[in-house]
Amino acid sequence: MNRHQLLLTLLLLFSALAFSQKRDLTILLKGGDLNVAENVSKPFCEDFNRQAPRYLGKAYALIQFFEIPSTDTRQQLGQKGIHLIQYVPNYTYTASIAGPLDADVLTAAKVRAVIELQPQQKMHTSLPTGPFPQWAIKVPGTVDVWVQFAPTFTTQEVIAAFKEKNLTLLSDELKEHQILALRVPANRLLELAAYPFIEYVQPAGPPVEPLNGNSRAGARATALNAAVADGGRGLNGEGVVMGIGDNADIQQHVDFTGRLINRASVTHQSHGTHVSGIAAGAGIISEQARGFAPNATIISQAFTGILNNAAAYVQDYNMVLTNNSYGNVVGCENNGLYDLYAQVMDRYALELPYLQHVFATGNSGNDECGPYPKGFGTVLGGFQTAKNTLSVGSTTAAGLVANGSSKGPVRDGRLKPEITAMGVSVRSSVPTNGYDGGSGTSMASPAVTGGLALLYQRYRQLHNGADPKSALMKALVMNGAADKGNRGPDYSYGFGWMDLQRSLSMLEKEQYFKGLAQQGSLQTYNINIPENTAAVKVMLYWHDPAAALISSRALVHNLDLEVTGATADQLPQVLNAVPSAITQPAQQGTDNLNNVEQVTIEAPKAGNFTIRVKGTSVAQNPTQEYFVVYDIIEKGARLTYPSAGEAVVPGEKITIQWDAYGNVSNPFYLQFSPEEDEAPVLELELQRGRHFRQQRKAICMGSARNGYRQSTDKTSGWQQR
Repeated sequence: MNRHQLLLTLLLLFSALAFSQKRDLTILLKGGDLNVAENVSKPFCEDFNRQAPRYLGKAYALIQFFEIPSTDTRQQLGQKGIHLIQYVPNYTYTASIAGPLDADVLTAAKVRAVIELQPQQKMHTSLPTGPFPQWAIKVPGTVDVWVQFAPTFTTQEVIAAFKEKNLTLLSDELKEHQILALRVPANRLLELAAYPFIEYVQPAGPPVEPLNGNSRAGARATALNAAVADGGRGLNGEGVVMGIGDNADIQQHVDFTGRLINRASVTHQSHGTHVSGIAAGAGIISEQARGFAPNATIISQAFTGILNNAAAYVQDYNMVLTNNSYGNVVGCENNGLYDLYAQVMDRYALELPYLQHVFATGNSGNDECGPYPKGFGTVLGGFQTAKNTLSVGSTTAAGLVANGSSKGPVRDGRLKPEITAMGVSVRSSVPTNGYDGGSGTSMASPAVTGGLALLYQRYRQLHNGADPKSALMKALVMNGAADKGNRGPDYSYGFGWMDLQRSLSMLEKEQYFKGLAQQGSLQTYNINIPENTAAVKVMLYWHDPAAALISSRALVHNLDLEVTGATADQLPQVLNAVPSAITQPAQQGTDNLNNVEQVTIEAPKAGNFTIRVKGTSVAQNPTQEYFVVYDIIEKGARLTYPSAGEAVVPGEKITIQWDAYGNVSNPFYLQFSPEEDEAPVLELELQRGRHFRQQRKAICMGSARNGYRQSTDKTSGWQQR
């Protein structure tokens, strides 16, 4: 070997070493991280082929690669009987293996290791040794469980195996998701998890419970509701179908007359009636109790029935939203856990891409769930932890997070809630034909659902009746939120307090892009930031594939966002999920946990900015659809409440609300006068920022010239100058 050949060999060796050192090859499992040595060899394959348990000729294992396999590699493995099922960080897949392993085939596919899982690694932590959750014990000596089986087996094949092994099938309601409910002797749980067609076993869930604990103005919905002639958009949810899963037969309340598809088999209870009224009540008897989308159509059904029948309701009625103000309230040990409930919700987002599910995060914000500080780590497990649903926290009328509102992070450190809305002392419909106040995230969630209905309606108006992808609508609502709490996202408010005017602005100006990412890809988009801009917010969002339940990290596809302009490159604001750092403000960095990233630039210099989206890891599917939305916030002030056409009651206090951005050195003033040509009766110097307010009594002046309405025969004299 000559000197040049030796130098080239050393360079290649050092490059390979450096390349491998960059890669984290730890396999992230809920049962504990795995670090395994390379083991692909002919002797290993011979041992595996001889000893691995099989059913109908198929074994189950983890397969780790040196790099993310290409589509061609996956197809070639499939032809050899190796079917990759779900991605598990890092560089690893669950796999169903039909036929013998061949070392040459594995080497050609750049397989690093094959790992047989122990039964305990495929189970919820409460099942291997107990104690078992009490709600899962219906018959002494047995445990009711949900099992997920590998998609390479049919439901009939799996049910036949259970029958052969004398296990009791309780339900096949979720068989389309490879989920069955069983009753199993407690001493046979490990045996069940060891079957080679079983992917995961968890206790059957407890019964869902309603989450007990005027929001339109704070969310800026009144500006969208106001008539076009009064400067609004005339949006009321007409033509939009939403499903509300709750505990009431709302057909007995006049506010839902003519707009109800009733599938409820429950009695007329207060919680569900109140929730429905916030989202879409007509306010016929009391206009102050009108909901966000008073002309929307409601499909009403008991709790999870609205989810179990979602595909049918989408096909039959074009349902585009569901509201879910309930959860499995089971305590700290299950808070934030990504389980079968969450996985099913994430699958729905890809199977029904125009349907957005909205969930209340829970009312456990006063609990202490160590090692987190009081109130944190209290987001309910299951539905609320899904990546592709929209989880909502609760605030007061002033936008302060409610004490009882559940706070993040969820178990793997992800951000929840993603947004907040008013949920304290919200007035809405109650049985029968009445109205009353209610508090909790149950009241905040339907505010967001109703607000989304207005945005869906507006999108259809702008796009010849076509429906938007739910991923776009979720991104618009999150990026439009007014920042609250710590600067940037935080575990109390998510991305902030819902502001439908900002979301509507992005929608109407088409300030969004849609793209497809691939493994290692890079897409760029250019935007122009004008003079007089107070801030620009850029958000990247994607509906992520459902995660493998054995994985301790729910994120499957990892995309990354960067924004460059006249100043330095801007990275997303990332939170630190370490318990001692939970309350610290977000810092710029790389996000490897969430399927949403946001860059905010205050007082940007005018000019061209470039948005970059990187396909850092696209391991489950060949491509990943994503949306980039951006909000250019101009300097200035605007009155947001009362809106033209808004009903007020003489003598009652109303809350004057406005937004003021930028212009730090110059004050803003707001004047109100009873008549256009008369002197103002009220003049306020506006505080700079967002969503500030002062209370004043509504007055009665007798002139209708300005267009503001009251709930009496007389009209208010509020006039914006």
